[in-house]
Amino acid sequence: MKKNSNTIGSVLTMFILTLLILGCKGEKEEQSQVFLKKVKGLEKTLADSISKDTKAIKVIGYNTYKAQTQDEFIEIKELAEVTKNTATRQYYFASDGSFYRVYFPITDAIIKYEQRNVSTNEKGELVSVSPIADLTLVELAGKYPQITEEEKKEKKERPIQFLRTTVPVEKKVGGSIHDDAKICVFNLGERKLGEAIAWQ
Repeated sequence: MKKNSNTIGSVLTMFILTLLILGCKGEKEEQSQVFLKKVKGLEKTLADSISKDTKAIKVIGYNTYKAQTQDEFIEIKELAEVTKNTATRQYYFASDGSFYRVYFPITDAIIKYEQRNVSTNEKGELVSVSPIADLTLVELAGKYPQITEEEKKEKKERPIQFLRTTVPVEKKVGGSIHDDAKICVFNLGERKLGEAIAWQ
């Protein structure tokens, strides 16, 4: 009898533990889906501000700023309260203040696709004479430096500043989270709080 009650107790304990584990997994997954939905919205809003043309490929980048100290956690939470999204900047703030992301158009860039270089314009649209069939193969390779109005008038050729290593386009788990297949997103890494975004 004692053996039976021990067995029943063990089975009940295992059952409760299984429920708890599944509950935690579901909660994490739900949070992840919420995060992806918000990010999708930010990227789509930014892409629409780049161009309303449904055929245009819009190129977006983002930097992540992570809190390293308790003061930075507080700073990120304060930033979340005062920061507003704009046509060229979209922000995602973690509710716990652990990090935030800044999304922006990748303007005047060199995008590598099948051994050829394609540029983006001053708005962040990909300008290509030949069609780009597979956006999962594009890589961010470099940028054109900003030039003065005088240099523009003189029609000076802008030298390309190539990156040390190319940055592959971000691939979403389970395929793109966008209904709009004309959005390319590049993760340009982490920055310290107070540092400017990587693409100016």
